[in-house]
Amino acid sequence: EAAATLTGASGRQDNYVRGYQVATGHLHEVLGDEVFDRLAREGAAMELADAVRYAHAQIQLARAELVVAE
Repeated sequence: EAAATLTGASGRQDNYVRGYQVATGHLHEVLGDEVFDRLAREGAAMELADAVRYAHAQIQLARAELVVAE
């Protein structure tokens, strides 16, 4: 879900990022089109600073989950 949100926040990068279409295709498969589109719209509505804070928070959550898993 965080990846779909950040996809929306980052705008269309399919011409600039290798594997972008494959990654977003996978997100569509995992989340379904409706959920992906909703999350991407939420991300697209974020101001840049809010998107950066969101990404930072998601990274911190992932790091905390790794520590717990060890």
